[in-house]
Amino acid sequence: MMLKMEVGLTRILLFVGALTITVIVASAGSPPKFKKSPIHDVIGHTNGSHKFQCKVRGVPKPLIVWYRGNEMLSRHKKRITLGKYSMRINNLQKSDSGKYACKASNQYGVIWGNFSLQVVGNGEPPKFKERLNQVKFLARAATSSVDLDCDVFAHPEAKISWWKNGKKMKALSGKYIFDGYKLKVKSLALEDNGNYTCTVWNEYGSVNWTTKVEVQQRITIAPIMEDVKNQTAMIGDNVTFTCQIVMSDSQPLLQWLRHYKENDSFVNEGGEPYVQILQSSGFTSTIDEPHFLVLRNVTKEDQGWYTCLVANTVGMNYRSAWLTVREGSEVNNGDCHTNATCDHGEGMSNCKCKPGYTGDGHTCTIKEGCEVNNGDCHTNATCDQGEGMSNCKCKPGYTGDGHACTIKEGCEVNNGDCHTNATCDQGEGMSNCKCKPGYTGDGHTCTNIDECSGAFYPCLRDYTCEDRDPGYFCAPIMP
Repeated sequence: MMLKMEVGLTRILLFVGALTITVIVASAGSPPKFKKSPIHDVIGHTNGSHKFQCKVRGVPKPLIVWYRGNEMLSRHKKRITLGKYSMRINNLQKSDSGKYACKASNQYGVIWGNFSLQVVGNGEPPKFKERLNQVKFLARAATSSVDLDCDVFAHPEAKISWWKNGKKMKALSGKYIFDGYKLKVKSLALEDNGNYTCTVWNEYGSVNWTTKVEVQQRITIAPIMEDVKNQTAMIGDNVTFTCQIVMSDSQPLLQWLRHYKENDSFVNEGGEPYVQILQSSGFTSTIDEPHFLVLRNVTKEDQGWYTCLVANTVGMNYRSAWLTVREGSEVNNGDCHTNATCDHGEGMSNCKCKPGYTGDGHTCTIKEGCEVNNGDCHTNATCDQGEGMSNCKCKPGYTGDGHACTIKEGCEVNNGDCHTNATCDQGEGMSNCKCKPGYTGDGHTCTNIDECSGAFYPCLRDYTCEDRDPGYFCAPIMP
């Protein structure tokens, strides 16, 4: 089955390549495309302003819509100014920090530009940017290169130093290249194995991160990947899948696929999967970060399998993950009453009033108490009327919540739940408890009695009763 799926995915890649050529030749229009890649991560300052750029081209002219998270922005929103290809936020506040995006679309496609804004005050310690997919281990083939990223938000601007196995590194032409908060190690050799640590700091604080790099003898292999993690989201959320390539002999081609069903099956008669190529259907990730798949404003229809397919000149590999999209009925107790339970089934919630209440589950009113149907208590339970509702308690010899009561085991287990100063009499599968001589109570609670002053007087005629602790003592009457 898995082998057949691999064959199917390979055919899809070849087909997509051919289809792309056909579309370019035959189409009278073109999908949106960035004129210049957006700057993804920016720092703004309180009371200042920032302008996001989203310059695109396409035929016909793409429509541009701006978002903050899931909320679409409009020119009527305070402090927002929308231009032809831009969006400006004026009088910045720290609460403006967050995720922003532009969506450019026409009938030939959709493209997203994603941004992260960090608004800082007079001084902020360094903080790693959320978009970083920082990893603790990377394997690369000898003679290839590796990029390590420690990009941060910081104000004032932070400084960075790199360390290998605890020893500070220096730039080396053609080998170690420092580019802002990034380090590129080129022409990897076995001696480049080790732990690479970045330390980023300014006057307000510092952060660090360590990645272990393992250099392997160059061999021709298909890409090695980490698992793509399953995701759970609510309707309207944004979802990000990450496809991390641990090792590849050459620059790999990465493709995101979405699986769908036909005739209630994910595969055809030949075992090949039904898939949708997401990059050609408007669900694109950002241009320069193809290992991220971003799904925005998800609906129940987006629930299903997603696959990251990676191929190089040697072969291919893939990892799949499942997206669960929950409806509103699965939160807020499914809009059931506070005195009702919610049973989720087939996309909707079924509400049922709790014991002691009556109604349709969306409205629950308290039932009359113990005088009606024993307060909905079990036949082997007692009903205690309190504050307008019934409290149920299983009778002695039974166990449960009062609405369901099952018989306990008899005297051989924990003295049949009788008091330590009581005897247990097994009868008809349950225990009957009776306080021992010198004690009074119902057998489940037994308290000491004043033997001599009570009704119990066992001494013989020529003896007198003296109270002792515990119990009593019969002493002879002296002449």
